[in-house]
Amino acid sequence: RGEANDHSSFACYNRSIQSPRAGYPVSSVSSCIVTLTFKHLSCLDPQDFYQGMSKRVRSREVCADCSAPEPRWASVNRGVLICDECCSIHRGLGRHSSQVRHLTHSPWPSSQLQMVQTLYGNGANSIWEHSLLDPSSSVSGKRKANPQDRVHPNKTEFIKGKYQMLVYVHRMPCREDDSVTAKDLSKQLHSSVRTGNLETCLRLLSLGAQANFFHPVSVAEKPKPHFVR
Repeated sequence: RGEANDHSSFACYNRSIQSPRAGYPVSSVSSCIVTLTFKHLSCLDPQDFYQGMSKRVRSREVCADCSAPEPRWASVNRGVLICDECCSIHRGLGRHSSQVRHLTHSPWPSSQLQMVQTLYGNGANSIWEHSLLDPSSSVSGKRKANPQDRVHPNKTEFIKGKYQMLVYVHRMPCREDDSVTAKDLSKQLHSSVRTGNLETCLRLLSLGAQANFFHPVSVAEKPKPHFVR
């Protein structure tokens, strides 16, 4: 039964974001994996969470999309904090792309609060902006939005490219057999899910790991039957 529960939680990844360009899931925050990873957490208060996070990461307390100060919203399935203007654009993307929630005015399950804190604190935004942050793989003619940019078209085009088209996400080098690469990534994802390493899960999914991948348990791993005499 334990194996079945793990696979069920792992398969729920498939309900999260789909990339229209590559055709695979890119989010690591389905409700099931949140429950699986943080089922033993104590209840957290939203205001305490936000204030505590502000103290720990004050230097990074800016909107993930335009760097505006004091972001008040979170994209739950992207693991980033965003400002009011960028939040309005995220809402237009649809919940399948970005599920937004106010940090202090919305009801938060404690597991999701802790998840966002973990992903945000471990640099989830660097996954979605990899080529903007890496000089060796910079995207020609592209730049990050800033607070002074207009919502339309500047911020809107940047955010759509970032989260829907994944134009800044790191891509694996092309290989003759892409199925081998995808399978290896999916195996790593399966292991990360079982250990609750959220940031690694998010990165593997952005690279092309399959959320509904099923890793059969080998004969050596299966528990031996125990007979009571």
